Amino acid sequence: MNTTLRLLALFSAATAASWAACPAGVTANQLFQSSPWAFQLTSSDMSTAGSATVGMFQPLANGTLKVIQTFSTNLSTGRQAESGGGYFLNPDCSGGLLIFTLNGFAMQLEFVYTNGNQGLVFVTVDMNGGPAPGCNDEVTALNDGCCNTRAQGCCNDCCYNCCGGVGLQGVACDTNATGSEKAALKAPIKPLIAAGVTTTLTGVARRTTLGCPAGLVDRLDLLNNTTWTFRTFAPYYAGTAGATSMGTFTLFNISGSGRLAGSETISYGAAGPIVRQAQISGRYILNADCSGGEIMIMNRGFPLQYLQMEFFFAGPNFSQMYMLNDSVGDGLAVVAGIAKKQ
Repeated sequence: MNTTLRLLALFSAATAASWAACPAGVTANQLFQSSPWAFQLTSSDMSTAGSATVGMFQPLANGTLKVIQTFSTNLSTGRQAESGGGYFLNPDCSGGLLIFTLNGFAMQLEFVYTNGNQGLVFVTVDMNGGPAPGCNDEVTALNDGCCNTRAQGCCNDCCYNCCGGVGLQGVACDTNATGSEKAALKAPIKPLIAAGVTTTLTGVARRTTLGCPAGLVDRLDLLNNTTWTFRTFAPYYAGTAGATSMGTFTLFNISGSGRLAGSETISYGAAGPIVRQAQISGRYILNADCSGGEIMIMNRGFPLQYLQMEFFFAGPNFSQMYMLNDSVGDGLAVVAGIAKKQ
């Protein structure tokens, strides 16, 4: 019995040590900064109107994030929005905290690594709905003496509430910031005050590729003659029963025009029929930097006849897509998705 207990104790210690340890010769910053990340966030609260987003962020060496995202909030959408943010990493490489900011809106995401440090899983731990009273933007905050100019903004409480944790031009507090300034930067953001909108989001991220492959002349050729398996789902509650589907599509570059053909089975639940093996068609385009693009799936049948899915590539070799419908007319059209190359 004593031998068994000793073995269990050794196993527990080894497990804890392996969980809380960086790869040999790698720091927490190096691990996180070594690639851009594609992400997808959806609401886990289906009792009230919500939000969803897909995008990509690139960690910069100064502790900030460069973010681009397409989002949907309570039936309104924003496409390819560029924003800033910041990050704080646990020194043992177990995870950390991300801050996304966009037009006065901010959210904190706590994350841990998964899949051999190739992925992240995260959940919102705080969100706010806009700037604090009296602070309209970072420049006003600085002129009013709200921000700390030595740290280039956003180290004291007032500026933190104004700027969502990121200073002028997206620069976070410098390394010379005092302990109290750093504590203020990591202090909780004011809760979301927009009535009826969820503050609960959860999601995943994967390392992704930055830039088009060398020698690629026509971006559409990146996906030419590739076949994908996909599924779609409702990423948040929008006042009606959501739709879900699964299927396959193949992409073709025909004389410089991206085309799509495939089949899809769709379930509308209480809102409508089951559509089996619908023969779909559509189009696709790619962003100039090959970070993602847009897929239009048409001829899906009644009641939701098409989807206009903004997507970002996730994983190595452009092998996965995080998708979100950016043409939302009603609750049925609130659709997110994931596609994987066969």
